[in-house]
Amino acid sequence: MNTLYITQSGRVLINENGEVQDYKTSVESIRNISLLKEDTKVVCNFGFAERVVDAKAGDIVVTFYTEEFPNPIIVVNSPEWKENIETFNKNRQQEKEKWA
Repeated sequence: MNTLYITQSGRVLINENGEVQDYKTSVESIRNISLLKEDTKVVCNFGFAERVVDAKAGDIVVTFYTEEFPNPIIVVNSPEWKENIETFNKNRQQEKEKWA
């Protein structure tokens, strides 16, 4: 099995033969990320693409900039990602209250 090491300065892959390989990240082109607070019908129309999806509370909606992607938006259900977003938002709110 390969092992991917990710650090603050980069990443490296060690393949199953123990050889070091460079590891390039995937293209992201992310426009925005939204954590839904309630069940929502999401309608996306970017001119070059239109999509309608039903999403649940706690789902994450990711939209993309470029029309190269066949799906201009995707819905992700990830408890870890949700936790990260909620923690980030909570920390920003605490900072605002501290400075108010």
